[in-house]
Amino acid sequence: MGIGIVDEAGNSTTQQVNVIVDNAPPSVSITQSWWIWETAEASVYEQIIPLGSISITVECGNLPV
Repeated sequence: MGIGIVDEAGNSTTQQVNVIVDNAPPSVSITQSWWIWETAEASVYEQIIPLGSISITVECGNLPV
């Protein structure tokens, strides 16, 4: 992307900037089912931009986990 500027005296300058647009969301995969005493595997994959944070919440309907 470029930008050009001209002041009232006619002086001008231009500057080029690289812009990265990431429209792809991160993806996640998790074990489809497991018993509560087993370990499930979860994988998170970033796309172009590095991930800022990851959180995992396990819910069991209205029952506390």
